[in-house]
Amino acid sequence: MLTLDRESKSIHLTLRLPEGYMFLPDQHHFLNIGSLDESVISIPHFDMPDLTFDWQVPVIIHGEGEAIIHLEGQVFFCPMYDPTICIYATLDEEFVFRVTEGSGGEVHIVHDLTIMDELLGARMVKPVDTTKAEHQS
Repeated sequence: MLTLDRESKSIHLTLRLPEGYMFLPDQHHFLNIGSLDESVISIPHFDMPDLTFDWQVPVIIHGEGEAIIHLEGQVFFCPMYDPTICIYATLDEEFVFRVTEGSGGEVHIVHDLTIMDELLGARMVKPVDTTKAEHQS
């Protein structure tokens, strides 16, 4: 369980790839962050401000108690040695937060994206060969 102070204004969120991979800048990354109990915590509409995947996500604290923050989306990445291999990971995580007076400190969520041998939890798409062949008679 993560603890937020009643005075908290944001949650620090980092999506981290393993060494040797990079996020693809020209893909349509999607991220939705919401609270399942907005009487405790609400999250204003959040657009990814940049492709650092390291952001301060604004929160509004309404009172003490517990709330679940749901993170869902899709991010695209590739091995640094071959940017033509497109891999995407689907995010679907829940984090339990407790809001209490005077708990202080910043909450930093680091979500490590893992690349499995069989790409469990990620999908890989290799681009179609765009070379055109002409038939000559």
